[in-house]
Amino acid sequence: MKKITFILFILISFNSFSGEALFNKANNLYSQENYTDAISIYDSILAEGLESSELYYNLGNCHYKQQNWSNAIWHYEKSLKLHSNKRTFQNLELAKLKIIDKIEAIPELFYKTWWRYFISIFSTKIWQFLAIFSVWILLTFRLISHIKGSKKGKNLAFLSFIALTLFGACFNTPPPLMFM
Repeated sequence: MKKITFILFILISFNSFSGEALFNKANNLYSQENYTDAISIYDSILAEGLESSELYYNLGNCHYKQQNWSNAIWHYEKSLKLHSNKRTFQNLELAKLKIIDKIEAIPELFYKTWWRYFISIFSTKIWQFLAIFSVWILLTFRLISHIKGSKKGKNLAFLSFIALTLFGACFNTPPPLMFM
């Protein structure tokens, strides 16, 4: 069993050494500005099942040099998923600036902006507490109006609206803001 494990380890080591040799060869082709051949060697490394952040970064650089912006962006993003790197992020931003067909986002509707601002005032727990509290007030007023026999539907409708709004705020509370 030890011999089989040792043999498998040796074969895997040779495979990674061959991947490293190919990687170095592709890097040399890149430095000689032979981007097409470098891309094909980098792709052959990926075909062997080997991947790394540096590999995707170098592929992104090759595609960037060939002005293939979409592939450059894809490879930079793949590199960032494997390992966050300031240099890769900067190259990604540069590649995004090269895209001609920039689609600008449609501005958000005013009521969605207001709603987002409204629900960001409190945390989810506070909204939940306020919603439950408003339901208890609504039930209390409903019980009192039922005991007195009065038909004040406007007050109950207003309290129902408040309770529903508070419940809506409970379920739509945005996640905390993440700053980079």
